[in-house]
Order: sequence, then structure tokens, then C-alpha cells
Amino acid sequence: MLSLAESDHAALPSTVKAAVQNATEAFCQLGIQSAELDARLLVMAATNLTREQLISQPLTPLTVAQTARVKDFVARRKTREPVSRILGERAFYGRMFHISPATLDPRPETETLVECVLDYVTRQGLQDEPLRILDVGTGSGVLLLTLLAELAQATGVGTDISDDALSVAGKNAARLGVDTRATFAQASGLDKITRSE
Repeated sequence: MLSLAESDHAALPSTVKAAVQNATEAFCQLGIQSAELDARLLVMAATNLTREQLISQPLTPLTVAQTARVKDFVARRKTREPVSRILGERAFYGRMFHISPATLDPRPETETLVECVLDYVTRQGLQDEPLRILDVGTGSGVLLLTLLAELAQATGVGTDISDDALSVAGKNAARLGVDTRATFAQASGLDKITRSE
């Protein structure tokens, strides 16, 4: 079976099933551990199909535009670019967050920090208190925004030196419906942060 990496004259996949198979094969050849999962995620994103549709409608034909997107996504993954970077979003603590080149890719182990904070808040009986949270170097805002989503009475400030990162964090706040409780400020470390923040 031909892979998507071969020349432009090579046969490209005509169905979503073929696209997943070709991408999986290409990733396996490179030793990518999550080859099949990555292939499915990228084809789903390129075609706007859900996981269920991908499974139940494997012979769905690809349009020219979808074929081009699949080819681009596969080529990028073959250079070891993370799937989350290709898709521009990442799951964190059960929620989806936009990410960009201006932000770090949230690591799953960072969820441990959220769990520690929530455990502390619960043990102290502070779940319903108007807590104030400061997230220095907020990036995409995953820590601050996850805590705001979990703690309905909390408000918070996220700081970052990057305007682009703050823009991503603001979009994530709106996406999660916590934008009225989150404020973002361009700052380095604790610069410009006062108790009134």
C-alpha cells in the first residue's frame, strides 16, 4: 500500500478508511508508538468527522480539500510535530483547550497540580469561597481556567510575557464560559501584580 509521503504522482487515499490505513502505516514505519490513534485523530480533523462517523462510514470519499489536509497533517506528524500542535488544541482535565506556537503543549502530568489544588480546597472546606487565583506564565491558561471551571466562586488572574499567549488564554476562557471570572495581564513574573489583582 502506498503511503501519503510518496511522490505527488502516487495514488492518494480515496476514502477515510484508506486515509487512516495509509497514515497508520507511514507512522508505524517511523516507529511512532501511537500510530493508529494519531492517524484517526488527524483524519477526523481533516474531514470534520466524529469518531463514530469514522467507524460507521469508513467508505466516505475524501474531497480534494480533505485529501490535501490529510496529506499536510500526515507530513507534519512524520516530522514528529505533536498531534496537538497540528490540530491546535489539546485535551486537559476533561476539557479542550486551544494551543498555539506561543504556548506550551500542556502535559498530562500537569493535571496532578490541579488535583492537588482541588484536594487542598476540599480538605479546607473552601469549595464555595470566593477564592482568588494567580497563574504566572499562564500560556494557554489551562491551570487557571481549569480551576475556575471546577471552583464556581473563584476568580483569577493569568499573566504572561507573550501577548499571543494571552490571546489564546482569553479565547480558552470564553470557550469554557469562565471569561467573566478571568483577567489576563502582560507581565514578567510578579511584575505589575498587586494585592488588588
